[in-house]
Amino acid sequence: MAKIRSPFTQLFNLSVPVVGCAMAGVAGPELAAAVARAGGLGFLGSGTSSAERIQSEYQAAVKASGSKGVIGIGLLNFCIKPEVLESTIKCKPHSVWLAVGDFKPFIKPLRDAGIKVICQVTTLHQITDVVREGADAVIVQGNESGGHGASPASTLSFVPEAVDHVQQLCSSMGRPPVPIIAAGGISDARQIAACFVLGASGVALGTRLVATNESSYSNAKKQLLVQTGSQASDQPATLRTTLYDELNEAVRWPAGITGRAICNDFTNQWDGQTPLQPEPLDQAKQSLKVDPSDLQVVGTWAGTSVGLIKSVEPAQSLVERLMKDAGAILKASGQLLEDDSLDLGICT
Repeated sequence: MAKIRSPFTQLFNLSVPVVGCAMAGVAGPELAAAVARAGGLGFLGSGTSSAERIQSEYQAAVKASGSKGVIGIGLLNFCIKPEVLESTIKCKPHSVWLAVGDFKPFIKPLRDAGIKVICQVTTLHQITDVVREGADAVIVQGNESGGHGASPASTLSFVPEAVDHVQQLCSSMGRPPVPIIAAGGISDARQIAACFVLGASGVALGTRLVATNESSYSNAKKQLLVQTGSQASDQPATLRTTLYDELNEAVRWPAGITGRAICNDFTNQWDGQTPLQPEPLDQAKQSLKVDPSDLQVVGTWAGTSVGLIKSVEPAQSLVERLMKDAGAILKASGQLLEDDSLDLGICT
C-alpha cells in the first residue's frame, strides 16, 4: 500500500497527513478521537465554549483515543478570553488550531508552552503575518469550505499560490518552509490526491467528517448531507450567506465572514434580503422559532463537495480508506508518465 509522507506528518509526528477540522458543534471528543486513532490530527471545535468545558472535552477526547494518535484544540481568535487561553495551555494539547481574528496575541504564548500552532488563513497577507509570528503550519481555506470563512479564492488556486508564497517567505527568513494544509471542498480520495499534487503537505476534512457516526450533528442533518444534490447543478446545493449569523445574537462574527450552508426554503426566502432590515429581521427570527428541527428552516453548514458524500460512516475507517485510496491514486498517476523517474517526494 502506498503511504503518503510529507513535511507535515514528520513535523507533527502523524501517520497520515489528515486534520479533522475544528468545527464547533460538530467536532466533539468522539470525532476528534476517531481521527486521531486513524493516525491523523483530531481537533476539538471549542467555538464559544467555557474554559471548563474545553478542559473536560479535551480529557474526554484523550480517553476516547486510547492514547493513540494526536488530539488538538481549536479556538476562534475573536472569542478567546484570558481564562480560555489559560485553560487550553493547562491541557497541554499537542496542537492548537487558531482561526478568525487577530492571531498575534496567541501564537507566542502557545508556542512558549510547547504547543504547536496551526493557523487557518484565507489570504496570502494572513500567511505572511502568521508565519512571521511563528506558526508551525498553515491551513489555507478555499471558498468551497462549509461553515465560516472569508476566502475569495478557490482551493485549487489558493493552495499552489500559498505554497509558492511560503517558500519565498521562509527562504527570506532562513527557515524551512512551513507546511501548507489544504482545506475547502475536500470529500474524496481524488480530491485529497490532487491537493498533494498542488503542493499541499496535508489536508483538512470538514464536511466529510460531519457525515460520520461520531459527529455531533443530528442524524437528520447527517442524512441531509447524504441526500443533498450537487453544487454543479442548475440549483446549487450550497450558498455563502450571512443570514444565519445575522439571526444569531449569541455570536457576532467579524466583518467579511460568511457561512456556507445547504440551500433550503428559508435561505431561498431571506438570503436575497441580507443584510436584513429591522422588520424582515424580526420576521425571520420568528420563522426560526416555529420549529427548530425543520431542516428547511434551520441552517446546515456544508461545503461544495457535499454531493460526493454518499453515506454516513465511522470516522476512523473513513479516514483510513480515504488515505489508502489517495495513496493508490498518486502511485497510479505515475503510470501516465513516459519517464517514471519523477519523484514528488510525498509518497513511497
